[in-house]
Amino acid sequence: LASLLSYYKGTKNHHNFTVGRKPADRSNMRYIINFVPDEYFVVDGMEFVRLRVHGASFMLHQIRKMVGLAVAAIRGLVKENVYGRCFDREQIHVPKAPALGLFLHRVHYDAYNRKVQSVKDRETMAQAYARVEDQIKAFRNDKIVAPICEEEIKTAGFAKWLFNIVRYPWGESRADGKY
Repeated sequence: LASLLSYYKGTKNHHNFTVGRKPADRSNMRYIINFVPDEYFVVDGMEFVRLRVHGASFMLHQIRKMVGLAVAAIRGLVKENVYGRCFDREQIHVPKAPALGLFLHRVHYDAYNRKVQSVKDRETMAQAYARVEDQIKAFRNDKIVAPICEEEIKTAGFAKWLFNIVRYPWGESRADGKY
C-alpha cells in the first residue's frame, strides 16, 4: 500500500482524479507532499487503515479517486503501470472510493508559521496545535472516527463497493468522459 501511495507524491497532472477537467488544463496540477498508511486498527473485528495525505490543495473527488485506484491495484484490477499513465494526458477510468471516513484532520499554515515565528509573543499555528493536541485526538477518536467505524460496521458500505468495483474497466482508456 505504501509503495502505491508514493506514486502520487510530487507535482503532477491529476485530471484523472477529478471530474469535468480536460487533461491540458494547467489547474489540474497538484502537489502531493506525502501520502502514507498512518495507522492500522481493528474495531469489532473489522480492520481499518488510516491514510494520511499532505498536499498543497485538492480537487473534487481527488482523494477518493487516489484511494480507489490504490485499492484497485491491490485487488489486481489494474496493473501497477497504470500510475505511469494516469498523470499523462491519457484519460483513464479511475474508481472513486466511498466518502465515508474521509475527513480533514489538520490544516497546515506553513507560510503563516514562518512569518510569525520571529514575532515575540506570537504563537504559530503549529505551537497552538501542539498545546491542545491531546484534546484534538480525543475529540477526533470519540466524535469522528468512532461514528465512522460504527457506520461502516453497520452498513458495510466499503465492502459493498469492493464487491462492485470488479464490474468496471478501471485503468483503461476513456474517451466518453464517464467515471
